[in-house]
Amino acid sequence: MTAQTVSELNTQVVDAHSRVIAAQSAYDALRTAGRNAVPTDAAAAAALTALRSQADSLRQQVDSAAMVYGPRHPTLLRLKAQLAAANAQVDAEVARVTAGAKSSLAQAQASLAPLKQRQQSLTGGLFAD
Repeated sequence: MTAQTVSELNTQVVDAHSRVIAAQSAYDALRTAGRNAVPTDAAAAAALTALRSQADSLRQQVDSAAMVYGPRHPTLLRLKAQLAAANAQVDAEVARVTAGAKSSLAQAQASLAPLKQRQQSLTGGLFAD
């Protein structure tokens, strides 16, 4: 193996390691934030923002209806059921985004492992030569 090949492999290892660090950071941030997670993917962030907006709107409607109606009024019960469904959707989307980040982390780690093994075998071979 030439020094150029080892250098290229080192560059690939550093790039792969950077991807692992970025994926780990994104996954940890999502896990730590929990229900308040903000995904890095624009489409997922937009979907989550829309779901949160819908839940906030329903929460305001429930609060307003609670001032007017009794706790067992059909309107208030309907709004509370809608709010529970909206909250469940938010939770499901956060779980989906977090699972996607975990999958990305696993992929990044899987791509790093063979590069490190190859790097170790090449450097070991160079020292043996």
